[in-house]
Amino acid sequence: MKKLVNTTLIAFFMLGVLNNVFSQKNTLYKAPQMPIDSITKLITYTNVILVRGETKTVLYNRALNWFNTFYINPAEVIREKNENQIVGKPRFKIMDPPPEKGTQTQAG
Repeated sequence: MKKLVNTTLIAFFMLGVLNNVFSQKNTLYKAPQMPIDSITKLITYTNVILVRGETKTVLYNRALNWFNTFYINPAEVIREKNENQIVGKPRFKIMDPPPEKGTQTQAG
């Protein structure tokens, strides 16, 4: 009986130690900086990347293929399309950090 009590106490002690070792650190969440357009006040990503050795048709087709692969319904996302550029309005959620006790909420 004494051996069972000792084994139980050791087991609870080990669980307590492991709980403290593997528990998450309480760190403050910091939201990433978003590029906000000064005119529209919306989050806006624009970038021009120079690619040497590929024609504009090949690059355009790659971009169109990415839209068609990444989005379930690309027709909702692609706003403007001509032979030189594709203008898309992506749809994804940006979340605010959760309060101390609560759930995350959508930002923006």
